[in-house]
Amino acid sequence: MSDNLFFYIQRYFMSYLMKQHNYGPNTVSSYRDTFKLLLKFMSESGKSISKKTVDEIDCDVVLKFLSWLSNVRKNGVPTQNVRLAHIKSFFRYVMMISPEYSGQCSEILSIPFAKEDKRLPDCMSTDAIKQMLSSIDSSSNEGLRHLAILSLMYDSACRVQEIISLDVKDFQPGQCCRIYVHGKGNKYRTIPLLGKTEKIISKYIRQFGLMQESPMFCNRNGDRLTRQGSPRT
Repeated sequence: MSDNLFFYIQRYFMSYLMKQHNYGPNTVSSYRDTFKLLLKFMSESGKSISKKTVDEIDCDVVLKFLSWLSNVRKNGVPTQNVRLAHIKSFFRYVMMISPEYSGQCSEILSIPFAKEDKRLPDCMSTDAIKQMLSSIDSSSNEGLRHLAILSLMYDSACRVQEIISLDVKDFQPGQCCRIYVHGKGNKYRTIPLLGKTEKIISKYIRQFGLMQESPMFCNRNGDRLTRQGSPRT
């Protein structure tokens, strides 16, 4: 088996993350970002990345990479721990398919995660949220779309990815108004909505002339919103 680092990374993504674990695009993207950063860090050594071998990522390299994330990129502890978790996952895979690297992999797997501040994040009060929603001018199309997105997020407590993945057909108005949400693990769940939210979403759908098969929220080009995009793009 080749000892080329790219060979292992490619097999890890294609065979392990995507086929065996069936990770979604956002999860895969997060793993990809970790390895892009790791390769960027390693490229500073001057050696061609294409010639890197898997044994060049040892415990010392990983520790220096974590320090680089903290000192150069100013990443916080949670981000550093996510990157480390991705790297550990990769080396569990390496150890599974190439036992000859067990010593190297075990050292990397023994790197402890940094301690995180367990302080609960600040959040808006109910009154503050209601005031924010009431301040939106829904007389314009843009304002109505903002109100629909924020009202749905507040009422359903859905993740951003779940909201932007909604289609119009996932919204079921009526006496028991609800939405069908496609969440993690490729599972659907039903979430009831308040009558006020139903009125806002129904008005939004009518005003924008959306069809049942349409994405619930699109940008000005008619494409589904992404987590990085905004309603104005």
